[in-house]
Amino acid sequence: GGVSVVTSTRKSALASLKHLQSKVSNTAQPTSHPLKPSTLRRGERKLFVPWKATSSYCNMNNTTTRITNVSIPSRALAHLQIDEVYRQECSLLNCRSWGKLPSSLSAFKHHPLYCLETDVGRYEGVYPLEQLGVFKGIPIFPRIHVHHLHSVPKWLQLGREINSDCQPYKIVPSRLHKGRTTNLFGIWQTHPYDAPSVKDGLVPRNPYGNVYAFIPEMIPRGATHVRLHQIARVAKKLEIDYAPAVVGWETIATGSQPKTDGIVVCNDVLAYLHNAWREEMAAQARQRRHDRFIRARRVWRRFTKKLLYRHTLHEEYLMSNQSSHNSFIQKMPSSSRNNS
Repeated sequence: GGVSVVTSTRKSALASLKHLQSKVSNTAQPTSHPLKPSTLRRGERKLFVPWKATSSYCNMNNTTTRITNVSIPSRALAHLQIDEVYRQECSLLNCRSWGKLPSSLSAFKHHPLYCLETDVGRYEGVYPLEQLGVFKGIPIFPRIHVHHLHSVPKWLQLGREINSDCQPYKIVPSRLHKGRTTNLFGIWQTHPYDAPSVKDGLVPRNPYGNVYAFIPEMIPRGATHVRLHQIARVAKKLEIDYAPAVVGWETIATGSQPKTDGIVVCNDVLAYLHNAWREEMAAQARQRRHDRFIRARRVWRRFTKKLLYRHTLHEEYLMSNQSSHNSFIQKMPSSSRNNS
């Protein structure tokens, strides 16, 4: 009896699932509001399909909703890694799917698809210069053509180098030094950083004697970035060729200075360096335990000496004074002893 009930329940569930799938497949995209009473007959129930009714419910489906649905995995170059499907939809040949143009300057300010020339920031640039139209005498450009501009050190931190014989796209006043200017370049004026290779067991260095390690791709080929405590001290003790790794910049009162973390060594001596580092750390741990034992023994010796001094003083002065006081009391007359 129980088996038949389970079988019938399973059959009814499968039948309901097939009926629902047939309804979803046969449901056409609604041309009007899906819950409008005039479009439904008496006794008929409309099946709500979320992925087909987005355009009916969302007034900004062609603008803000489409932008927020795009997945941008990287933060460093987020303005460049846009989904390919979205890029095709936002091409100049499909401008009709973009929706209506904003009707005010404030609506253009943070619009996800359009940008006025006056709204381009100091550290932003438009490339390519494909104009969509004019609004009150101001050119309109696609938002996807507005890119962030960076200086040469900033592009180096992002793992890119400036192309040879390339003029700066924009020149702006410097933030740190008054009276100076900063050259800004766009992503189209750069190429990925080409890391050098290790030659004759020597780590290639920059003109400052260190290695730029802002991203893993900037490590020289045939070398490894090692981040261990006191690893530079061990490498120097073993006379292994290494170079400090620059991982960023930190701002101080006088300007910016490089921030180092770890060293860069050749792969050939990596295992030997790791073994020596483990032995060095074990030796330091033993030395710390020995120093802690010596310090504890010194403290206990001082404590016992002071305790013996206290006992000696107690025996010599306190007990002698007590015995002399008792003898004086015994020599006194009985009447004065009672009064005392």
